[in-house]
Amino acid sequence: MKLSFTGATETVTGSQYLINSEGKRFLVDFGLYQGPEPISRMNRREFPWEPSEIQAVFLTHAHMDHSGMIPWLVRNGFKGRVHCTPETFELCKILLIDSGKIQEGDYKKEFKKNEKAQKPLYTEEDAINSFDSFVTHEFKHEFHVDHLKASFTRAGHIPGAASLRLVTPQTSVIFSGDIGRYDDPLMYPPEAPPSADYVVMETTYGNRLHDTTPPEEELIKYLELIKKRSSKLIVPTFAVARAQLLIHLFKQVFHKRPDLKVPFFVHSPMTEKVTNLYKDFHMQLRIDESEVHSWDEFARFIHWKKESENVDRKPGPAIIMAASGMVSGGKIVEHLKELGDEEQNIILLTGYQAEGTPGREILEGSTRLKISDVKIEIKAEVHVLKSLSAHADGQGLHRWLDAISPRPKKVFLSHGEEDGREGFAELISKDGYEVEIPPLDAVYNLI
Repeated sequence: MKLSFTGATETVTGSQYLINSEGKRFLVDFGLYQGPEPISRMNRREFPWEPSEIQAVFLTHAHMDHSGMIPWLVRNGFKGRVHCTPETFELCKILLIDSGKIQEGDYKKEFKKNEKAQKPLYTEEDAINSFDSFVTHEFKHEFHVDHLKASFTRAGHIPGAASLRLVTPQTSVIFSGDIGRYDDPLMYPPEAPPSADYVVMETTYGNRLHDTTPPEEELIKYLELIKKRSSKLIVPTFAVARAQLLIHLFKQVFHKRPDLKVPFFVHSPMTEKVTNLYKDFHMQLRIDESEVHSWDEFARFIHWKKESENVDRKPGPAIIMAASGMVSGGKIVEHLKELGDEEQNIILLTGYQAEGTPGREILEGSTRLKISDVKIEIKAEVHVLKSLSAHADGQGLHRWLDAISPRPKKVFLSHGEEDGREGFAELISKDGYEVEIPPLDAVYNLI
């Protein structure tokens, strides 16, 4: 088996691995590079294979940086199957359609200014057409794809997220996917992965430890501030997992401190769709089904532009939560344009802000931004809620790796920025693991 690192080797997006085995080619994940032009340009690079040559895709979970190029693959000649868990497929139906719509919209805007504008990687119709390629498998169920034996193990992180084990007669390898936290309030912890000769691991937070402050305490602090100031708490969030966790936590705070209950608006069609899907996924959550259904009782979803404008104009206190989590687009841009220049407001970043994203710029103190031709001035206070990440930190990743018995021959580190990969490499090397940090397009012979 030959393993090629054809994506996400120096960044946290664009996850993609190519496997050559017995003359056949397979992909593990096929995600979008997300971020500014130098990063997103990678989505249009020439691949060292043709889509028709790929036998199958194994998908660890639904996030766009892992699944977002699958419609492109099908559109360009892929005839195989995309293997994933049932929950991953249901989330992909929402996320991939939304991605196609966004690309079509961006193209139409750009075409008005430049007739040579790049066409979308794929359209909404392409996304829908790709769904016929999906086939689902339950956790721990072993299935065969050609000569490969495959199985998914629960990874936490988001519903349906899995680590993948592939076995040939000669060797075996585990792809971690994105590993969730062991103390996540909603998701069950990652399960111990089975044995394997080799491991490919994500390192998003490989060099860090998460803040152990209970997030409810931090939310209470911000709610007290906006109550005192009659201001707005503006919360950029990711539509999958992070938004649902925040809805749950705000509800817990309001129950504990009824005096802090303020109007809570959620402006993200995708978040609403995913939140409704969580009701079907309740068996994968630590909380009762009744708790999931109760979220609708206090979180008001915004559906119309006029309603959104009224929310911005009305005096606070209020919470406005909207996608996207890295402020790279979506409804959050509209609210920041209207409210970001008011000093009494608070912008609360709640997740990882990748290099080159507007969220990272805000985090690093930028006061003027331009997002999709929208100019935004930032005078509001900027805070970070560090205890909400859906990714395991360095300690959690180490714990997951240590659960593999016997120890693998080698651990490959990917899906992380340079400091994340190198920091985690140093950590596990001291513990006796043989570690490799692959550059882009590196190829390894697994024997």
